[in-house]
Amino acid sequence: MEDKNDDNTILNNEKECPLDGSFDPPGNKVTIDYDKIRRIDKRPLENLQNFTTPAYVKHMLNDAGKEHYPFLNYLSNTYGDCRHFADIGTRVIASSIALGSNLKSPVWTFDIPGSKERHAAFRGHTEEQYQEKTKSIGLSIKFHNVDLLEVSDEELKDYFGTWFVMLDTFHEPDTTPFEREFFQRMRDIGFRGILGLDDIHLNPEMKKWWKEVQDGAIDGGYTTYDITEVGHFSGTGLVDFSGKVLIKKEVEASSKNFTVGERVQGNWQMEGTYYSGVVTASSPGSVTIQYDDDGSFETLPISSVRGDILRSRRELTGTVM
Repeated sequence: MEDKNDDNTILNNEKECPLDGSFDPPGNKVTIDYDKIRRIDKRPLENLQNFTTPAYVKHMLNDAGKEHYPFLNYLSNTYGDCRHFADIGTRVIASSIALGSNLKSPVWTFDIPGSKERHAAFRGHTEEQYQEKTKSIGLSIKFHNVDLLEVSDEELKDYFGTWFVMLDTFHEPDTTPFEREFFQRMRDIGFRGILGLDDIHLNPEMKKWWKEVQDGAIDGGYTTYDITEVGHFSGTGLVDFSGKVLIKKEVEASSKNFTVGERVQGNWQMEGTYYSGVVTASSPGSVTIQYDDDGSFETLPISSVRGDILRSRRELTGTVM
């Protein structure tokens, strides 16, 4: 088929996946566990931060509820299999990186014909050099420049014959109705996986369209979930065509607290960078940490604390802050 990618698509040597073409999500349930998403290990994203733009790293490493990357990181590392994740709206490749953070699931990312916005993430390298670096560590991203409203149904099935698709594009479903028309095309081809929608509360047009999607759930044979609490502050929604999504908001007793004396890392000043210390006080919703390097104390929500990997602010910066 005609891919309309020309020389803008660099193919990685992906192994054949026996599940290709299946919309069915893995397992019996796909549990969206709010506590686990809030506490997800960000090291997979930290290890890949050089593959987006320097200015965007702080967003990619931000907490759940502020950005949707922890959710995508959770989805990748909890449920990713050999099938590709699909990311519509390449921009600076951050969502693709989060979806591919398990270093085993390929990611196919889609941008409009002729767009070179992703080149900023190459940091002065060519696309070929960028792909060589990602491939060397197991991060498999395939770039497409294609008008998804113009391809045939068979081509669309080839692109999205998988279980999770993330849609993050124009955000003007009335003025530039890509989201609305793409959503209808996915229904027309019989998509039975999970569709993620970003920025559902961003502006009046997106709010209106999200309400339309919700209102059409019964007739459309799908279920909608607003997971903004662990997604993007501007709104993240899921449209579940599979019937497998399970939302779990409650916190298990065993995971409510870190204990006094336990070594942890805290998201210092909630700025997205974690530093080592010891828990000095703990409650169901927060943890107080004394940092190793300068002895300072900070109380953080439990979602901004994780297990220690033995590094301090001094180790990262060479100075005492």
